[in-house]
Amino acid sequence: MQEVVSIFIGKAGILLGEAVWELYCLEHGILANGDKPLYQSENDFTFTNFFQQVRPTQFMPRALFFDLEPTYTNKVRNGKHRFLYHSQQFLTGGDDAANNFIADRYISCSEIIDQMIESVRNFTNNCENVEGFIIYHAAGGGTGYCLTALLLERLRNDYPKKLFFEFSIYPTSLISPITTEPFNAVLSTLASSEYSDCCFIVDNEAMFQMCCNNLLIKYPNYTNLNRLIAQTVSSATVSLRLESVLNNNLTELQKNLVPLPRLNFPYATYAPVVPGDKVYNFTVEDLTKFCFRKENQMVKCNPEYGKYVGCCLQYRGHVQPNDINLAIKAMREENSFELVDWCPTAFKVGVNLRAPTFLPNSDLAELQRTACVLSNNTNIGEYFNRLNQKYNILESKNDFVSWFKMQDMEFSEFKEAYDFLNQLISDYEEVDLDIYQVE
Repeated sequence: MQEVVSIFIGKAGILLGEAVWELYCLEHGILANGDKPLYQSENDFTFTNFFQQVRPTQFMPRALFFDLEPTYTNKVRNGKHRFLYHSQQFLTGGDDAANNFIADRYISCSEIIDQMIESVRNFTNNCENVEGFIIYHAAGGGTGYCLTALLLERLRNDYPKKLFFEFSIYPTSLISPITTEPFNAVLSTLASSEYSDCCFIVDNEAMFQMCCNNLLIKYPNYTNLNRLIAQTVSSATVSLRLESVLNNNLTELQKNLVPLPRLNFPYATYAPVVPGDKVYNFTVEDLTKFCFRKENQMVKCNPEYGKYVGCCLQYRGHVQPNDINLAIKAMREENSFELVDWCPTAFKVGVNLRAPTFLPNSDLAELQRTACVLSNNTNIGEYFNRLNQKYNILESKNDFVSWFKMQDMEFSEFKEAYDFLNQLISDYEEVDLDIYQVE
């Protein structure tokens, strides 16, 4: 068995983690106190790469929660699933990051990073063979960027043969008033490129609009967004936690999505995203088409103007192979998606026959069949270009730049991250034009 350790950092990561593990427990029949009454080890073992068995019928998430202050870790520790976790799975400092990564990086982060590394080391010592880590955080947050960047750098040195995945939540002014977040997000993108094998982009603006337009929620909040993200994360990781032919480990998932190391920024699409107050009868062809529509993507960019470098389509529920073949054939005939010329096998399909599970009071319709696409598409460059523009607007306001420099930030660090982002945009454009030079 190869274990996967999940790490949740900062407010965004921790609140998402609370929703993710609640859903995982429901999917695997684990109660809020960690008990699994119907557990039979001889035929029910796959999920233990995400859950640690602490007693014959009791399990604990293979998860750690880190923050610079205890507000949100305490929310999890005192919440509905308080008996699911052990106190050693939580580590906090005494300061808030105030959404500025510089103050974190040189003061608060340096005080806690060694303790974080020790927590990871102690936790992995109880594992047989850790395959890798999945880190959840906000790219625009002070703690979410700072702690993640430092932790990734240290863990990459300490565990050079392990895989590192991220679900990185990128900011939007629609739900957050923090004006400096684009600075953090640009620097976070550079760190993800350097230290992660695969970083799934989660665009809060796209999630916000999905809640408004698809789920008809008038004023979405972080709870609405996190429930939707958790449902997508569950579909993205279902092949790792349940017996599956496609992407049954991190190694295969990374290989299928990231054929070129520099282009390691895929995103997910979940379908159908529809409210639960109506009756639906979607066909497999419907689900498949929904997965290639921009209104169901976790990133706001147009799939019609990009090529797929890697694409994994995962169905959940009772789906017949013949229906899948017909649906994909119809998509190809409509030219609904295009693969890069040099990777004709980039399109993969998998099925998990177990019907999807939904969180209590979920905003989503509780359907018996769903689908999820994990895509590495050149159209992600469109999103990074918008981030680049936001960065330029901020940089033109010298007050912000001066404030960051007062925190001992070197201009060269800004320039390196900015230059990298422009190169990343250029790389995806070259792949789209089939002129990218593989190093």
